[in-house]
Amino acid sequence: MQYFTRSILYPILVSAGLTLGSTPSMAAASSSPQQVYAQYAVGVFKMVSGDYLGASDNLEYAWNSSSHNPTVGMTLARCYYALKDFTRAEMVVDDILGKSDANRAAWMLKAQMRYVERDRRSAALCLEKARKYGPPSLEIERLLGNVYYELGEADPAIAAYRRCLAIDTGLPFIQMRFGRLLASIGKWREAEAAFRSAWALDKNFTEPASELARLLLDTDRATEAVGVLRSIVEHDPDDDESLMTLVTVLNDAGKPGSAIAALEKRRSVRPLARDARLMLGKLYFDAKRYKQARDEFVLLYTSEPKRPEFARILAEVYLYLGDARRARKYYDRAIAVGPDDYHGYLGLYFASTPRFTSAPAQVKLDRGEAVHLIASAARLVASDDFDGNYLTGVAWLSVDSVQTATRALETCVVLRPGDRNARLNLASAYERLERYSDALPYVEALYKESPEEPTILNFYGYLLAEMNKDLDHAVGLVKRALQIDPDNGYFLDSLGWIYYRMGKYKNAIVALNRANERVADDPVILEHLGDAYRAMRRFSEARAAYERSNRLQGGNDSILEKIESTRSPQ
Repeated sequence: MQYFTRSILYPILVSAGLTLGSTPSMAAASSSPQQVYAQYAVGVFKMVSGDYLGASDNLEYAWNSSSHNPTVGMTLARCYYALKDFTRAEMVVDDILGKSDANRAAWMLKAQMRYVERDRRSAALCLEKARKYGPPSLEIERLLGNVYYELGEADPAIAAYRRCLAIDTGLPFIQMRFGRLLASIGKWREAEAAFRSAWALDKNFTEPASELARLLLDTDRATEAVGVLRSIVEHDPDDDESLMTLVTVLNDAGKPGSAIAALEKRRSVRPLARDARLMLGKLYFDAKRYKQARDEFVLLYTSEPKRPEFARILAEVYLYLGDARRARKYYDRAIAVGPDDYHGYLGLYFASTPRFTSAPAQVKLDRGEAVHLIASAARLVASDDFDGNYLTGVAWLSVDSVQTATRALETCVVLRPGDRNARLNLASAYERLERYSDALPYVEALYKESPEEPTILNFYGYLLAEMNKDLDHAVGLVKRALQIDPDNGYFLDSLGWIYYRMGKYKNAIVALNRANERVADDPVILEHLGDAYRAMRRFSEARAAYERSNRLQGGNDSILEKIESTRSPQ
């Protein structure tokens, strides 16, 4: 045993000043050098064997008996550290530093304790102290870089990582963090080099490759990013995040077929995660591959039948497959499993009219059902929910509940004053309520923002006509809209109505007849045409236009009075 101790532990003991010969620090000790040596040797042996608790007793004896020899103290402090007894470890370390501030090992151990205790700032201070004493140290610089990184202090972290990598470039994790920091301060080239180095060092470590792909995307190098993402996905079939990024990038780049192919390739290896399956279904839908979209969404719905959004998606897919009966069934299921979700009610309503869906099939609803669905949704919409108020506002407008629509749209404009669609629809509601002075500021603002937008040009011109104001300007606005969209029947109606307001009845009749040719059976256009014919005293033509308008409107006192006026003209 004595031979074993001397052969294995002798170098350690020599460095501690604990050879069998006496030393000045031992002269005053009550224990003999041999006793100190033995206790220290046993303590070190127990540490090497993993018995830190037993080692602490022997090392405490050696520490106290050696007049607090620094090397013995550091061994004892490391033993306490291993036992997570940081209080005692720090007492020993502070004793050592009290005798000599220039003890690098003591500062390093103190930094490690502060780091474990999440006191990053104190850890950094201790590490900066350790740096002062001795040559460059990989361990110190690496930990210092990590501490500053976690403190969010880019410049000192970068400096520490530079020093660390100057000692050893073969550290992939450090290279990756170094790259992140460089990217955060806009040093794209250096960051790219760091990410590439990290990935080259360990191909199984795909995180730096993901960081590289993000950097390439941020610097408008999508093609290169796609190459990197493909490599990640091929190397790591479990990296769903990179797969989804690849698919998104391909789709955004106008390559939905490649995006679909990437997901189908992964599916051939193993089942897709839910988000990937959802993306694949959406891509199929956008590509008008409705049967394949249906198959994906059926699987999603089957696995999570309590998710109303999956039922709604399936309903919409069936509309595009031309199966309104099944679509209605899934809308009803969505409402049944999500009775407190207004999207189900609005989804069913919007599926009932080509105004809101371009699907070849629509669900048939009578007016009573439509109003009930919109009202059910409106009761569930919170006052601070922009989307809910906007959707219900538009829905109320479509069933001519203009006052109710106005309140919802006014809420939207309060919530998002700059939203274009909310302001446009609110102005439309005000116009239908003949609150022209309320509508005008919104329309003028929209015109200033988009002076060449034909819809805004037409609306502005028509509103001025309704107000019988600035009619020359109104004609110019609508003509500009018609230059952009010359066959738009509603724009022609606006032009004809402005001419009517100006007293140019012949011009009005020409424009309104053209409008009527392009938008058949619109009651407003027909009523305007009747007004123009009546002004020209062409009463039979006026009456015919009014009667057609009346049949389409279902009858109201105003149009009936106009019909009567053509029978007994003044």
